[in-house]
Amino acid sequence: MDFYLKAPKWDSKKCKKEDPYAVPLQTKKLSNVTVIRVKNASYRLATIEGIFAVVNGRDIKVSKSGKHTKKVFCTWYGHQIQTDFPELTLDPNHTEVIENYTGKVVVDIGKDPKRSEAKAKPKTKVVTKKKTKAKKSK
Repeated sequence: MDFYLKAPKWDSKKCKKEDPYAVPLQTKKLSNVTVIRVKNASYRLATIEGIFAVVNGRDIKVSKSGKHTKKVFCTWYGHQIQTDFPELTLDPNHTEVIENYTGKVVVDIGKDPKRSEAKAKPKTKVVTKKKTKAKKSK
């Protein structure tokens, strides 16, 4: 997939290593590709939902511990990852493989534009004491 191979290489100053609030940001229309439609999938602490073009066919890898994973063509914060391709951890009850799919697929996951840094950090309220004048006794 050209869009992934042409994306900038990983830049640790621009790409968070993990982001539990990351969301699918961009889509691209592709034709006749094998995809997975996922719900409750995870990648770098984020819970992801969407349709992704898959790397190397329809087979989903299952580890000895029972974890289901699949590599997909998708950038993280607009960049290729350092090693290979992003590998989503899948919820097998909410994953569907579709062959010869034509339509929009997720091509980038990154910072949720609806979530500012202020919302991500817990708010602390500053309490100040009101000064009162002491009454003079007669």
